[in-house]
Amino acid sequence: MNQEKAKNTINNLNQSELLQILTGLRIRTDAANAQLVQLGLLVEYLYEKLSKQGIEIPMGDFPKWAEARYKEIQKQAEQAQKEGLMDDFKKSTEEAMQGINLTDTTE
Repeated sequence: MNQEKAKNTINNLNQSELLQILTGLRIRTDAANAQLVQLGLLVEYLYEKLSKQGIEIPMGDFPKWAEARYKEIQKQAEQAQKEGLMDDFKKSTEEAMQGINLTDTTE
């Protein structure tokens, strides 16, 4: 039933609203990509500065460390879901969506 409701909601969006949503998503994607580039540059800068000071960082252990850290982050996310943080996020998103007119005004 939720899929049918979502389909009807999408069908009721006019082109202007759809364009607004897609533009917002593109802006968020661009911002996320810019953050990734900045983070990569920061890591490279720090690595170079440390190397110039004679501090070598062995990278052979990185894959093992990254895998363990990833699992740790997943556990934290699962705990957050259990604590209802995701429910709060969903609720705030639904409240924000209520302000969007989902009726077709192109007729």
